[in-house]
Amino acid sequence: MAGLRDFHMGENRFFKIAQITDLHLSSFRNPGPEQRTLALVEEIAEAEKPDLFVCTGDLAWRHDCVPCMKEFCRFMDEHRYPWTFAYGNHERDYGPPTRVLERIMTESEYCIFDRGPDDVRGQSNYAVGVYNREERLRFLLWMVDNCEYTTLRGRPVTAYIDSSQIDWFTEEKKRLSTEFGDGARSLFFMHIPLPEYQHAYDAGAAVGNCLENICMPEINSGAFAAMLEMGDVLGVFVGHDHTNDFVADWHGVKLCYGRTTGYCDHRRGGYPNSDFARGARIILLDQQRVDRLETYLYLCGGEIVRQEKGEDAQ
Repeated sequence: MAGLRDFHMGENRFFKIAQITDLHLSSFRNPGPEQRTLALVEEIAEAEKPDLFVCTGDLAWRHDCVPCMKEFCRFMDEHRYPWTFAYGNHERDYGPPTRVLERIMTESEYCIFDRGPDDVRGQSNYAVGVYNREERLRFLLWMVDNCEYTTLRGRPVTAYIDSSQIDWFTEEKKRLSTEFGDGARSLFFMHIPLPEYQHAYDAGAAVGNCLENICMPEINSGAFAAMLEMGDVLGVFVGHDHTNDFVADWHGVKLCYGRTTGYCDHRRGGYPNSDFARGARIILLDQQRVDRLETYLYLCGGEIVRQEKGEDAQ
């Protein structure tokens, strides 16, 4: 069925994900921040040895989306780093049609990508099924396209997860449960935070940095409520806000920001802030204890930041 891809764990008990986000690759024509960003991805791979990189959007920047996507795919293929991707807003800013980027990714040997169903809004709505050696489905990694803007009563607003997307992931989960049983657990990856990130922060549930406003949709479409009703969601992982990296346990689901990975300087958010170390969020899953989710930050240079209630943010 369109929108589902497979990843096999083999003999491994643990499955490790490195969430990278907001790389904002702009140009490889001259030495600059793009090379530092790719060097950091290589450092993360060598230090953490993730099974999968997940990029939660804004990989490339505006007009240079096509050459930068080609270069990133070449880099990941050359190093044999499996990765998957959900669109951010900047892949669409004055950029090419997403069909062009889609073709580049689907032709890449190590990129796991699917456009998703045509009757669902967006162009990166799909699930990656993680199977163990017995071919049992243990985890579902849901990629969701936030899109960018939508029109509400004649004015543009930040797009929300709409009803077609909610219907898609809830119905697809029912179908997969019928086929594989109810043992799998879900994680959601998208670019823009849900309104519940603000609710959790306001309630004092967040641990970590919140150094800029939480840029979320004005409309709460009920996506998080649908996730709760699924009953199997461990966490939601986003990017977009460059100097936010907090984790909040909200109604039993971990709401997580990634850690900005890109060094590109476009005078927004964390990019002018040289003190805010770039890095990645690491996610560790245990196929023998599927209800357990361990996550921490890997920062450039090797510093590990664990964010648990009661610890000071770093």
